Amino acid sequence: MVKVYIEKDNKNIELEFNGKIIDLAKSLNVNIETVICVLNESVVNENTNIKNSDNIQFLSVISGG
Repeated sequence: MVKVYIEKDNKNIELEFNGKIIDLAKSLNVNIETVICVLNESVVNENTNIKNSDNIQFLSVISGG
């Protein structure tokens, strides 16, 4: 099972998934342009492959001035 945390929704999900982070984000309606992807505690890009047993976090990007 892949463990997914979506910060914007404060939601934890577990599901079966093998593929790229971008495809997982699309299936969960996460806008990849507005998040930082964290895979097993390391920041990665959206084209990184993931497998069952991975932990993914979609952390919101916040900017200000």
